[in-house]
Amino acid sequence: MFKFKNTPQTSLNRGEIRPSFWSSSPLLIGVVVFLSILFCQIKTANAQVIDSMYYGWVVYEYQENLQDDSDKKCYIVSTPHKTNTSYTAARNPYFSITRYAQTRSEEVSAYAGYEYKINSEVSLLIGDKQKQLYTKDEAAWAKNDYEDKEIITLMLSSDYLKVRSDSSTGNYAIDEYEMKGLTRAYARMKELCR
Repeated sequence: MFKFKNTPQTSLNRGEIRPSFWSSSPLLIGVVVFLSILFCQIKTANAQVIDSMYYGWVVYEYQENLQDDSDKKCYIVSTPHKTNTSYTAARNPYFSITRYAQTRSEEVSAYAGYEYKINSEVSLLIGDKQKQLYTKDEAAWAKNDYEDKEIITLMLSSDYLKVRSDSSTGNYAIDEYEMKGLTRAYARMKELCR
């Protein structure tokens, strides 16, 4: 039989169970459980949380540091209920409004699910009004805060929003969003990020 040098040898009778390290130290078990719970809370502290949903509009809350509200932001997101596109690959378009708690500013953004054509603009048809967003890679935004406010105001008083965009590969997409539920989702977002 092989034996390690300077290793104490203990013998157990058949059926006898050696007490484990964990059962001999309840304090250690408590510390491990506490650290596990703490680690899980830290890991999820900077995750986005779904707060509520109003028809097709989902309200999210995001805060990186739970001790400091300065980085808190809330946003509402919707996916199109109707789409017309020449783009053949799978895509996940969505439209969002983000509110930053610290500055109380809001911005609109559109994502077509593909990279936009360089130097192109995304056309919005909100009710009977037309607006433009500028593009960069896979996102599109209003040109300034005034445009953001104007687009949001139009959306709140309209029944639908159509977003037309061109991809970097020469395809197009027209995504149509319903505004049903937007007013309540928008109010909830503002309440979360005062």
